Amino acid sequence: MIERVEFKGTITFDIFASAQHLFTGYKWLSLLLLPLMMIGFALPSCQSSSERTALFVLSSLSIPLLYFNQKRKWRYYYKNSPYLKEPLCGIVSSDSITVQDNAGKSETPWSRFIKYKARKDIVLLYLGPNAFKIIAKQFFATREDWETARRLVISGLRNQP
Repeated sequence: MIERVEFKGTITFDIFASAQHLFTGYKWLSLLLLPLMMIGFALPSCQSSSERTALFVLSSLSIPLLYFNQKRKWRYYYKNSPYLKEPLCGIVSSDSITVQDNAGKSETPWSRFIKYKARKDIVLLYLGPNAFKIIAKQFFATREDWETARRLVISGLRNQP
């Protein structure tokens, strides 16, 4: 018997941002490279301690600025996406995921996904290196439905040849 769980919901900005964080993983650590490079190149030319202090302060300020710039880009992408804010519904089963939205209906067997990334509240199903479907805990009626769907996704992708 095929196990199935229904879902419905809308990808909110919080879900989208959570998916982007999971997608980028530890790539955000590259934000540290810019201030370290600034310090490395400019420190030898600093003549006084006040110049060194200013260099450290400016370098340190670049980290939150880069992070907030990334969040601003995510908000822009979300705001300008023609489909992210539309309601969707579907079924997660032991052999596939079916998603229906205003653009149409798609049924994708687990064998078509190349990998997944998961956290306790979200799963990304990768169709390619940078293309993924988002399945969020908020889409499910109960915690048990979410846990069942998550188990079906993970076991479906682990059982691939």
